[in-house]
Amino acid sequence: MSKLLRANMVRLWKNKMFWLCMGGMLIYAVAYMLYAGHNSFSPITREAYTLEHYYFQFLLYVGFFFAVVTSMFLGTEYSEDTIRNKLIVGHTRANVYLANLIVTFVAALLVMCVWFIGALVGVPALGFFTLTPADLVGYFLFCVLLAAAYSAVNTFVAMLSSKNIIAVVLVSVAMILCAAVLYDALEAPEKISSLSGVTFSGTVPMEIVGEEVLNPKYTGGAMRFVFQMLMDVLPTGQSVSVAFLKIERPVTMILSSVIVTVGITALGIKLFCKKDLK
Repeated sequence: MSKLLRANMVRLWKNKMFWLCMGGMLIYAVAYMLYAGHNSFSPITREAYTLEHYYFQFLLYVGFFFAVVTSMFLGTEYSEDTIRNKLIVGHTRANVYLANLIVTFVAALLVMCVWFIGALVGVPALGFFTLTPADLVGYFLFCVLLAAAYSAVNTFVAMLSSKNIIAVVLVSVAMILCAAVLYDALEAPEKISSLSGVTFSGTVPMEIVGEEVLNPKYTGGAMRFVFQMLMDVLPTGQSVSVAFLKIERPVTMILSSVIVTVGITALGIKLFCKKDLK
């Protein structure tokens, strides 16, 4: 296993796509936080935004960065017959799979670290974190667990698909879209205001008369519970919750990340051990 890890780390360090994603994430972090610095106050809610309001929002799109790195890195495993060479020299399929998973996880953490460092350019305009140290540590822990869950999903798809580059990216995009749909459904209010009339003073409208009515787009009952569970289970769903600082079920989210990571990895190893490597 140690030889596999060393070889993979050398390959990762020489991988151009990895460095392009690192550079892209750094540019994204700096540009986004400089833009955020010019929007540190909401004239509508009269709320002053601090660093944490923007600092974790990279999670909304980080899955795509992970997918690109994983697909391009593991894509050579099949195209260059690297996997078969590893098996020929005596490495087990389980060790090959786990070594690839660990390296993709390390790559994901490094991409995250680039954001965490680059996003600090927002401190002069937004100030430092107002979260308690315990809460801040908790948010970083969620980020690490999310990196593990994303890596497990991406490695699973890449190791089992002959067209892993396309497959990993498509799965990542599908998860992002799914999380967006779930979030919109859960954020829809139960009641909305309906315009029923306007009072006039002569010919001048003075007051809008409205009433609250049930929102047809509101998701309630058993369906709401299902949507909430899916948001907690999907890495992209958790990313949305962390990005908008709306962690309402932290224990459920932590357990979900662990279960997804371990479960998908176990299933991936089992299927990969049976896969016909042509």
